[in-house]
Amino acid sequence: LAWDLIGMMLLCWDILVIPFMQAFQPPENAFLRAVGFIALGFWTFDIFASFLTGFRDRKYIVMVPGRIARRYFRTWFTLDVVIVSLDWFMLGLHSDAASAAGDVSKSFRTLRFMRVLRLLRMLKMLRVIQMVRDLIDTEAISICFDMAKITICLIVVNHLVACGWYAIGTIQ
Repeated sequence: LAWDLIGMMLLCWDILVIPFMQAFQPPENAFLRAVGFIALGFWTFDIFASFLTGFRDRKYIVMVPGRIARRYFRTWFTLDVVIVSLDWFMLGLHSDAASAAGDVSKSFRTLRFMRVLRLLRMLKMLRVIQMVRDLIDTEAISICFDMAKITICLIVVNHLVACGWYAIGTIQ
């Protein structure tokens, strides 16, 4: 659960920062690079950790490595590898572009837009939210949790829409 909560925090960071970076294109600084590199390392390691993470099959917990791998290949593996590979490619391209004299901003901007694919990890976090929900044992806290979940969803959607409209308004 702790690993999933760290992943959820990094996902929240991505939800806020990716649209902001796409819309406003602020200059990159050491802090953004450091957090980006930490997140990239986490998601890369998460691919390998997913091969060791058991799953629930009806009422049984499956810990057989072969079955875990087959299930992971059928579910999230392709999306995880595509997203992480794209991020590593972007990191390499960014370092090459920074050292090259030429300006590749148009193609780089198009590739940066593909970072939005990282937000698809939100679907993966639905399982974590359900795990937290299952730990709640009173109706009052359950109602508060649901209200918080709805409020956060509204804030995220508003953030995405605002960044999108800003980006549309600043297209040259």
